[in-house]
Amino acid sequence: MAPVGWENPAELKAAKLARSVTRGVIDRELKPNSEERRRIAAVLRLPPNKPLQAEAKALLWRFRFSLVSEKRALTKFLKCVDWSDAQEAQQASELMQQWAPIEVADALELLSPDFKNDEVRAHAVATLQAKDDDELLYYLLQLVQALRFEAFDDSRLARFLVGRAAANPAFAIFLHWYLFTEWEDPEFGGRASAVHSGLVNALAGAGRVGEAVWLAIRRQTDMMSQLAYISKELKMSRFKATRATERMREMVAESGPCSELAALRVPLPLQPSTLLEGLLPQDCTCFKSAQLPIKLVFKAAPQPIDWTSPAPLAGSVHAAAAAAAAAAAAPLAAAGSNWPDAAAAASGTQLRSQAAAAAAAAGDASPLSGSEQQQQQQQQQQRPAAGRCVVIYKKGDDLRQDQFVLQMISLMDNLLKRENLDLRLTPYTVLPTGSDDGLVQFVPSAPLSRILAEHRTIHKFLAQTQADPQGPFGLKAEALETFVRSCAGYCVMTYILGVGDRHLDNLMLAPDGRLFHIDFGYILGNDPKPFPPPMKLCREMIEAMGGQDSSYYVQFRMFSCEAYNILRKSADLILSLFHLMAGASIEAIRNNPENAMLKLQEKLRLDFDDEQAIEQMQALINESATALMPQIVETTHRWAQYWR
Repeated sequence: MAPVGWENPAELKAAKLARSVTRGVIDRELKPNSEERRRIAAVLRLPPNKPLQAEAKALLWRFRFSLVSEKRALTKFLKCVDWSDAQEAQQASELMQQWAPIEVADALELLSPDFKNDEVRAHAVATLQAKDDDELLYYLLQLVQALRFEAFDDSRLARFLVGRAAANPAFAIFLHWYLFTEWEDPEFGGRASAVHSGLVNALAGAGRVGEAVWLAIRRQTDMMSQLAYISKELKMSRFKATRATERMREMVAESGPCSELAALRVPLPLQPSTLLEGLLPQDCTCFKSAQLPIKLVFKAAPQPIDWTSPAPLAGSVHAAAAAAAAAAAAPLAAAGSNWPDAAAAASGTQLRSQAAAAAAAAGDASPLSGSEQQQQQQQQQQRPAAGRCVVIYKKGDDLRQDQFVLQMISLMDNLLKRENLDLRLTPYTVLPTGSDDGLVQFVPSAPLSRILAEHRTIHKFLAQTQADPQGPFGLKAEALETFVRSCAGYCVMTYILGVGDRHLDNLMLAPDGRLFHIDFGYILGNDPKPFPPPMKLCREMIEAMGGQDSSYYVQFRMFSCEAYNILRKSADLILSLFHLMAGASIEAIRNNPENAMLKLQEKLRLDFDDEQAIEQMQALINESATALMPQIVETTHRWAQYWR
């Protein structure tokens, strides 16, 4: 007998025999009866990660011709195909071309490791080609990871991504960094560098705009090298934050070893439309942290970069730096149009060494490396305020998991807004630029722990900037509504993603009332604290809404339930994006991708209808609001921080 959940070998053999007997007898008009339609509908409702049993496969194969108008059925049908059988594979490929156009979620599923057939993956890429760049940027992180599952470096997906990048500067810059951070991966590094070579060649052939984009990437590489060098120098000196700030300012001053940062004109990697016009050394500071993250303040151009202008990045960059960066790029640019072969000549490690050598020639920079984070700015803010742009650079931690979680929060925010539900979230941007460093968008805010220590209540903190004697609790109604909405959004999203280690130091509050979370080192139910609640909903947050009997708390519960049901409708998309991260450097997923998918599926409760889901969410809110253990843990955490 086969173990529970496994397919019976005898049944598989019988099903294969039955299909071989009937394969030649094709009845294109065969229709399912009412019972068979019910069973087919049940199969189509299964989540992407659910394996199909032999009976379900036989059912879909038998009625495949009647399903071609059902776009949701294609991914399930393709799972039924025995691709090792040439005749069956040919039938499936022909039928796939006749199928109704599929959604993005289905296309992403077809790029997962479950689908190896090149024609199937090409069909997925053809679907994505109809989408604009703004939508594709939401999925770019996963599309890069999907390259792991292609049969060749020179795949249809690789050429598609490179082609889009050649026509869109922001797309190209993000693609560069997403590939660059994977070069050290022992399994994926070679392919990542091969596709990167294709990007370089495509930009070289894209005329003046392509040359400007490649110059921008070289300057960004040089900037990150300088920042890595500064961070390394500060840590080796073992300075405290105040002295580290002084030393950092000396290093970027006119006579310092990294003085070019004060004059470097470069697109902001986090937001490539923003042109940075040099660092403001006296405004930069180091945070009090073991990793000494650096708050960087840049001058910013008042207008977005015009990439079509004759010299979009014109300005004073050290000639040595530019020449050195160009030297690093030369081996790639000279590789020619056959880019998969070019990549074989220069591995990711070799290219990284070349970039480091170039940076060293430009100044006293150390080898590139990078990743970590802390806080950032609202993704919707398109232009920096008052000609200034503030970001955080941190070296010593891998930011890729934070990047992934924040990408999912940003995507969920977009899904809610499509349904006219704006929960005023703060999906700040994190961009790893290596395996242990990166940039974080800065969001002016303070942790709830400090706010409560200094002001005692959230109301008193908000009253500093949002006071209104005629408003609720003496505050502007809009600020209070912003707080309620953002609390609901983050409660639901952190619950779905299983974000752990929640305490008042990683819950931030902005002056306009936006609450948001930072630091996502624990996801998918992993938590270092005992008996964590389903979501972080502390007593002080409820009191800021007026207590559990207030109308604002009722609104909070209503927003939470509405958001939960909207996101459940996009479960296939969310699950597919997680599935594509199966091989990524995200420990919570990579160690056991199947278990990660099951945990996520459990949170989404796809077996519930909307009414049952509302009851579920209400129960979770009640459990979180009354949980005693988090209060004990929070008190312990505060004492530990005090004595540290």
